[in-house]
Amino acid sequence: MKKPAPLLGVDISSSAIRLIELTASARSQRVEAYACESLPEGVVVDQTIKDANRLSQMIARLIQRSRSRIRQAATLVSGTSVITKVITVDDLASDVELEHLIQLEAGAHIPYPLEDVALDFDVLGPSSEPDRWRVLLVASRREEVEALDDVLQMAGLDAQVVDVEALVLERALALIAHQYDAQADDAVALVDLEPQRLTLNVLQQGHIVYRREQALPSPPLTGLSASTAAEPVSGSLGMAQDMIETIQQNLQFFYASTSASPISGVLLGGSSDGLPVLADALSEAIGLPAELVDPVAHLECAPRVNRQQLANDSSALMRVCGLALRSFDHGHR
Repeated sequence: MKKPAPLLGVDISSSAIRLIELTASARSQRVEAYACESLPEGVVVDQTIKDANRLSQMIARLIQRSRSRIRQAATLVSGTSVITKVITVDDLASDVELEHLIQLEAGAHIPYPLEDVALDFDVLGPSSEPDRWRVLLVASRREEVEALDDVLQMAGLDAQVVDVEALVLERALALIAHQYDAQADDAVALVDLEPQRLTLNVLQQGHIVYRREQALPSPPLTGLSASTAAEPVSGSLGMAQDMIETIQQNLQFFYASTSASPISGVLLGGSSDGLPVLADALSEAIGLPAELVDPVAHLECAPRVNRQQLANDSSALMRVCGLALRSFDHGHR
């Protein structure tokens, strides 16, 4: 079987650009290159590219800093322009039949003309109904995909894959086996905090079974750290309490909308310095384990990679690692 071509994972959010290159051997996976840079305000807003020229220039500089030689990239679309929905379909004999049915089903679930939409799907497993399967349907506006492709091309990259966040995160679950057992029936909440949004993904048996995004009025946990948390009076502790209440509300939405298993723990993702303090406070508030997600804990590193920086950034790297893992998917569907 032909070895799949390596891909550079490129994660562009409203607050930062992250690049990572992974390789794999029979025993382990290794980080060959890594770089990250914060984005100035206004370059990307609500996951929408507003200044393509500046963004492409920053990506090009970041590639040079990472010293990666890979010019084929995997990136993703996210935010409110992406629609995810779990549907049930009849048991089908072939992928061709399934893809045809997905096209038909999409028309009933997506509020855009299908010619304006990029579609993908992931088979979750058998439904509770006989001879039917649960399928995660994902769709994004084609113009968003084309905008990403254009920016990467301007930066000197060839966008081989434009993925969607839900599938990217599922792929990255393989890197957190020390924190999440994909074979267990228990559900685990993955909460990602960015400056402008909170995203709750509920994981069960290796799949995302529930997803909810919420816009945030201001960057979460600003000024919160272990030192400020130790102060007798600190406004940052109030911010932590506000965020705990927001997370609890999102968990209640999950419980009200599904009959899935109860949450057995919480994994926190994001780049705020206050995440460790939030994890401790959240665990105490909800009576469940809560810790920072760490997808690079068991990855080896090439000598040129700054392992300390990688470890410091780890809780924000689920998406970019999931993108780089597409290097190991034969066919790059």
